[in-house]
Amino acid sequence: MKHARWYDKNPKLSELIAYLEEQDNDVLDAFSNHLLQILIHEFNFNLDEQISALSKPWEHPYKRWYDEHIELYTIVQFIKTLSDEEQTYLVDSVVTHVLMDLKDNRND
Repeated sequence: MKHARWYDKNPKLSELIAYLEEQDNDVLDAFSNHLLQILIHEFNFNLDEQISALSKPWEHPYKRWYDEHIELYTIVQFIKTLSDEEQTYLVDSVVTHVLMDLKDNRND
């Protein structure tokens, strides 16, 4: 029996997370920045509140790859609270933004 992770319920989100897991910090930073902007502007994500909540002592037995990247960890914790439709919208939006940036950078 294969263990399903919470994000495997959404194929687009699962694919994005699998892609990010293979990337270096520069790509993770770019995606994190785009995800944060979308969350802040379109989902009323309160970054200060989220970081404050995460700074409280907590225990978790996991050593996931994204736990080491505080911005991405914060984003993942928030994404868990979104509906499937909101998660899909977020993935589509971030992929579109990153692809547009890549295209713009190639044209410079």
